Amino acid sequence: MRDPHVKYLSYILKIDETVTYEEPNPISLEIDECKLKLEKGKLTCEMIKHYSSVKTAKNAIKDYLKAWEILVALKFGKKEIEFIYDDAEIIDRNPPEDTDVISAGAAISSSFSLELKTHIKRKNYPTPPKYFRLNPDTNTLWNRYNDYLNGKEKLLAMAYFCLTLIESTAKGRKEASRKYKISKEILNKLGELTTTKGDLSKNARKVTSNSRGALNNKERKWIESTIKKLILRVGEYENKPTLKKIEMSDLPELE
Repeated sequence: MRDPHVKYLSYILKIDETVTYEEPNPISLEIDECKLKLEKGKLTCEMIKHYSSVKTAKNAIKDYLKAWEILVALKFGKKEIEFIYDDAEIIDRNPPEDTDVISAGAAISSSFSLELKTHIKRKNYPTPPKYFRLNPDTNTLWNRYNDYLNGKEKLLAMAYFCLTLIESTAKGRKEASRKYKISKEILNKLGELTTTKGDLSKNARKVTSNSRGALNNKERKWIESTIKKLILRVGEYENKPTLKKIEMSDLPELE
């Protein structure tokens, strides 16, 4: 009986056209599922665990690769990288006598342009996640924030949703502050801004007796920074041994 085993998966690093990497050093690391090496625009994943098909191998590492993409987007304010599946090598661990490979280079090529037009120049590849991981809440928070970045959702509605999601998960605002080690002052301010601010004709989330008009630039930047902090914290919560409490001083000034 044959015993197929995925030995390698490879991905092409798709880079946003506004970014270039200038001869970056390779990155090598190991996670539970595989050993990864990013070099010359290609990510090679040497599988440690046994996967009998490309599909199961890809599924095993897809959340880690997506977490890497999200971490970079949160750092730089937009999606800059994407890992596109390119190729695989499958060996047979119980081959017929005359062969030991049942598939090599079973490529599913991707069609995109690597032409880079402008020009944020970076010396190093983006740092892979150490503690940040996807979970259902992280994924939901990121999808809502990404919709905002792409103009599909208003800032205040997105931010209010993110606030209520972590409060619901923790069973209350006070509990969310304690669980995720985020100052309650931050959560209160986020709740205040998302409730009382906004242009009534465009993006206010609701009308209240104390509505205060449109957001100013400082408030907008503060909300954006706060949501990014929330996403990072929810993604690190179950994996990072020690969490430093996020205080107002960690965010941009409001006044």
